[in-house]
Amino acid sequence: MPEIVRLDHAMYLTHEQQYLKEGRLYERKGPKLIGLFFLVLGLVVGAVHLYLDNQPRTKGRVAQIFLLWLLVITVGIQGISTFIAHTIYADATAASIGWPAGNPFQSEVAVANLSVGVLGILCYWMRGSFWNATVIGFSVWFLGDAVVHIRSIVVSANYAPNNAGVTFYLDILVPVILIALLAYYLHVNRQEEEHERIHSAGPMGEGG
Repeated sequence: MPEIVRLDHAMYLTHEQQYLKEGRLYERKGPKLIGLFFLVLGLVVGAVHLYLDNQPRTKGRVAQIFLLWLLVITVGIQGISTFIAHTIYADATAASIGWPAGNPFQSEVAVANLSVGVLGILCYWMRGSFWNATVIGFSVWFLGDAVVHIRSIVVSANYAPNNAGVTFYLDILVPVILIALLAYYLHVNRQEEEHERIHSAGPMGEGG
């Protein structure tokens, strides 16, 4: 019989979330780090895009590139991934959050993640106010999730890995990053457009 390493949230672990090593049963760390992986991936792809970009590296351009890839990857692809987790791996995902398996509401959560994921991916082709709407919708969704996680911790002492772990902190951190980056992008973009307009108008305020 393998020795079981007891964890505070051991009751929530399923076979899919465990692995054996040297006769001991451990918790898999992978599922809790998916959100962090997509955040880092979005930043890395943004950095590579910026390095290869031929356009002038203005503050607005830098903010635009990082915002683009956070929307496409951290919001979009992660949303699709979470949809798959809540459908194909529904029972294991439910257990990692501390939910009972087989709850039909989980299917609705899956579709909600799919909707946000599609919006994030569409941000690659659709810009302007569409980015604003996507950031707002995503932020309401994830910050609301964080509130639900807090309530579950306080009321039900639910310390399941995807309720009280890294996922909880990312539910707060990622929206804050997106809101701050979007606000900065809009601000510097307006400044740069105004500067260009004044510069092109000439010293007497006349075009020429």
